[in-house]
Amino acid sequence: MTIRCPGCNAEIPDVSKFCLRCGKEIPAPMQVIVQQSPDPDPNGYAMLFFGLAFMMFFFSLAPMFLGLWMGVGMMAAIGLVLVAIGYSILKSNKKEIEEQQEKMAAKIKCRYCGSLNEQIAKKCDACGASL
Repeated sequence: MTIRCPGCNAEIPDVSKFCLRCGKEIPAPMQVIVQQSPDPDPNGYAMLFFGLAFMMFFFSLAPMFLGLWMGVGMMAAIGLVLVAIGYSILKSNKKEIEEQQEKMAAKIKCRYCGSLNEQIAKKCDACGASL
């Protein structure tokens, strides 16, 4: 692949840092910038609820060994409620992240002025250079 020198418009290989005809320094090629998505559960609330649910299921073994089936049922019900709460938190966080990712599409950095442009743009919005 070849590119054109901004100074003399000569064709040069895209790996060149300087023009072979006029010696002018060639700016770096455009870069695609992808923004990282945030952590799915930054506060850890969902994991807290899952941990509490596990503890409720684990501690329901004690009433079971004592023959207190009412206590086993209550602890299991509380554990299931905690699992449902944790799952709803994870699901709502996932939905928010997907919405943020749609808003933050990859941008293209102009090699001349450095401004960020939409990925489908043919020319830079700031300086008008072709991307």
